[in-house]
Amino acid sequence: MPSNLDAEIAWGKATRKEIEKRQVHLKSISDLGENLKTVLKGNESLVEDKLSLLNSNWIAVTSRAEEWFNLLLSEDDESTVEELLQRGDTLQKRITDERKREEIKTKQQLLQTKHNALKDLRSQRRKKALEISHQWYQYKRQADDLMTWLDDIEKKLASLPDHKDEQKLKEIDGELEKKKEDLNAVHRQAERLSKDGAAKAVEPTLIQLSKRWRDFESKFAQFRRLNYAQIQTVHEDTTFVMTETMTVETTHVPSTYLAEILHILQALSEVEERLNSPVLQAKDCEDLFKQEECLKSIKDSLGRLLGRIDIIHSKKIPALQSATPREAANIQDKLTQLNFQWEKVNKMYRDRQA
Repeated sequence: MPSNLDAEIAWGKATRKEIEKRQVHLKSISDLGENLKTVLKGNESLVEDKLSLLNSNWIAVTSRAEEWFNLLLSEDDESTVEELLQRGDTLQKRITDERKREEIKTKQQLLQTKHNALKDLRSQRRKKALEISHQWYQYKRQADDLMTWLDDIEKKLASLPDHKDEQKLKEIDGELEKKKEDLNAVHRQAERLSKDGAAKAVEPTLIQLSKRWRDFESKFAQFRRLNYAQIQTVHEDTTFVMTETMTVETTHVPSTYLAEILHILQALSEVEERLNSPVLQAKDCEDLFKQEECLKSIKDSLGRLLGRIDIIHSKKIPALQSATPREAANIQDKLTQLNFQWEKVNKMYRDRQA
């Protein structure tokens, strides 16, 4: 990669043009692949696997490059400002009234001053973008790797046989635990980049990754409850809870703070689902032991979630102070939803106890 600002900008523009040219080649290959599938009847998967891999790699590379271009290249239209300044010069030459000429000149100077300030700000942002380019690419690569892993682990979960295979389930559970540290590392990297002024470039990927992780944990928890209820794994009743270190370090970053609220809301939804489970609706005496076990498990979950909610409230002011007006409104809305959901689930728990 280039090592100075001008070279970086030139490289970015050239790369964007190259991507546009390669897009045409990609379409040709995809069309050829579709034609091959009609010929290779019964062996279409040979082509489908290759096309799928190609498309995944294309999306990973081009999305990473595009987000970097957005971070590096300004969208300011200098030509419009230059045109206004030229009009001002023309008007000054045409107008004979000295007072009006001075008014136009004053407005020109004000426009030029503001324009220079914007150019300086843009230059500073570009320089900062160049300084953090290595960290940004590392962050994007780590996030993309996790997204690819989530694709693979979802396929593995979907391929589990109907008959219980406890070993494979535990293997998936173990992989999930190991990858959680990778997820925390991505969050820490996002926090550092946000502090360096790259929050807008970081946020879309972080939100997408957090949602994918949340969705898989929910799917995995539901699959385990329905098919492998007797297996106790390291994630039992701790769905959507990240490590304590990550939360304390990162929840003051608006996007990460909001993601953590969403994690807890999802976890509360899981608890609500368990409170509505058939086990707690049964009236038979033989189900009482199961009900007691289920309620005890839910109580433990609520206790852990209470700690998470306390942390969320303790980080509310720092998160709002560093948030944009739109982010602040979104955070306030989700906090209201969180408080409502917390009260609702606790009332349901008390009712079930009674």
